[in-house]
Amino acid sequence: MTRLRNRYAYRLRRRRMLLTMAIRGELPVRKLRAVAFAVSLSKLPLFQGGGPEITMTTTAAVTAGRLVEVSGNRSIAHAPASSQKCIGVAKQTGSAVGDKIGVATSGVWELTAQTAISAGDLVVVSAAGDGRVQSRDTINVATTPTEATIEAAFADALAVVGIALAAINAAATGPVLLKGLG
Repeated sequence: MTRLRNRYAYRLRRRRMLLTMAIRGELPVRKLRAVAFAVSLSKLPLFQGGGPEITMTTTAAVTAGRLVEVSGNRSIAHAPASSQKCIGVAKQTGSAVGDKIGVATSGVWELTAQTAISAGDLVVVSAAGDGRVQSRDTINVATTPTEATIEAAFADALAVVGIALAAINAAATGPVLLKGLG
């Protein structure tokens, strides 16, 4: 049993080493062909979550590292503004309709911000509707709330996809802890 564990650990270390070398550009051409596909199309989390990774079909072009929502039967597209159907982060780029890609539903991911976000801010899908994130707007509820203000606050709470773990500049990427979508 120990031999099997050692063999598995060796293979895992070797894969990580090859991916690191490919990213740095230190890999010989013959080895580069073997890992180029995995490196070029995949997005890796900063910290892996405990949620499931699911495979879905695209209904439009999807960019790796962007938030996606359910758009049909087992299909996804970029999440529109303040989406309440957001299920996770696209792990690969799907350039055509019908591509099958992995979707991560938890973990810490480098997400692209549309506007500047402060560390600790709750984040929602950006107003641009292309799967980027922005800070959640604060909703002021009156001292005597009406049914409409309560519904708006509830809808706003459902739209939160995670928490920014560091300050993120506009159009830059930064770490976001997904709240366990899906």
